[in-house]
Amino acid sequence: MAQQTRRSNGKKSTRKPAQRKASSARKKPAVQDTGITAGDIWNMFKDSRFFAPVITILAVFLIIGLDLLFSWNNFELFFKILGVELILAFAVWIINLMVSLGRDKKNTDSYSDEV
Repeated sequence: MAQQTRRSNGKKSTRKPAQRKASSARKKPAVQDTGITAGDIWNMFKDSRFFAPVITILAVFLIIGLDLLFSWNNFELFFKILGVELILAFAVWIINLMVSLGRDKKNTDSYSDEV
């Protein structure tokens, strides 16, 4: 069935209505790239035995770098700041050790009562 339309110049034109081609062939599924992503690499590194030492070294370098930045190459101030940080780190480590030992002792006492 042809449709007749009138153009602006007065001539008639015939054109067929738009038809959609239906293909009987199914499309192939998209091939998924199963390559290693950055998240996969991070998880492998996080689960490895190198994670804790590397992060500790990076944290130490970050702290020393920030101390140098704050002290503006005044070495006396740098060592004062570093000394305070070391004292705080040692105090936190001792407190954490005492808390964990107390927790272990409570767990051991409750186990011996049950037996």
